Amino acid sequence: MIENQNLNKDNQHRFNLFNNELEGDSENEGLDESYESEKIMEEFAEYDKLISEAKDAELEEFLENYNDELPVGSISTRAAISGITHLKQPYSHWCGPTNVVQAMSFHASKQGAKFDAKDWLNKMGILMHYSAKSGSTTSDFMKIQLNNFRNVYNFSSTPYITGTIKEFGNDAANKVVTRLDGVLKKKSNAPIVLVHQYYLDGYKNVNPNINSGHYLTVGSVKKVADKHQAYLYDTNGKHFTKWWEPIGTGKGKKGTLTKAMYEKNLSSPNPVFIY
Repeated sequence: MIENQNLNKDNQHRFNLFNNELEGDSENEGLDESYESEKIMEEFAEYDKLISEAKDAELEEFLENYNDELPVGSISTRAAISGITHLKQPYSHWCGPTNVVQAMSFHASKQGAKFDAKDWLNKMGILMHYSAKSGSTTSDFMKIQLNNFRNVYNFSSTPYITGTIKEFGNDAANKVVTRLDGVLKKKSNAPIVLVHQYYLDGYKNVNPNINSGHYLTVGSVKKVADKHQAYLYDTNGKHFTKWWEPIGTGKGKKGTLTKAMYEKNLSSPNPVFIY
């Protein structure tokens, strides 16, 4: 478990670094892949890896008992959370703040707290230095914003962390399932994933440009005929929808969530998991 004292120091140091850096024009729906941000992420890469490994071990242990209880052969919703307010991003580059607020809406709902999502989206845009014409973010900065509210919405024992999947190779899909399955079954957090839209089954006629990138919130995982699917909340104004996306196996094939995350992980310094 991450100690709050260490988390506070880590959050503040990173916040100061990103706060000074994230001032540029929008690109890739507001995804910052600048050299400056990449250097900040590299500074904390080893620490993030250790934290991710520890959380993954906790989730794997938790799921060992849970998997034994699941029905065999039938369609089963393995894990789900409720209370996510589905939001449309106000501008093409605002997917970062919009997904942060979607995740916050889950925590507010879980606590039975009043939560005006549209009002919070405006506030989050200000906190993350967004305007109608500019603004960009990183997975790390989104994690920091969420954790700033961990005491307000009572998730200090399960703060958000970031994670990658490219290092797992053919075991990448299993890692995607473990993280989504575990977090959603525990109902601890609302996971956010970073994808390259071209590789998703739910996206059609997308430019395969390597620089494309988009955040999605995940609300549920189910298993149909031994194949996992994830329920995705898309904030894009031109693709404002929710749908079941196949997770896939191995490194994933085109038309699966794993492939969309894996390819983005190869082309971007940003972690593809906020969970």
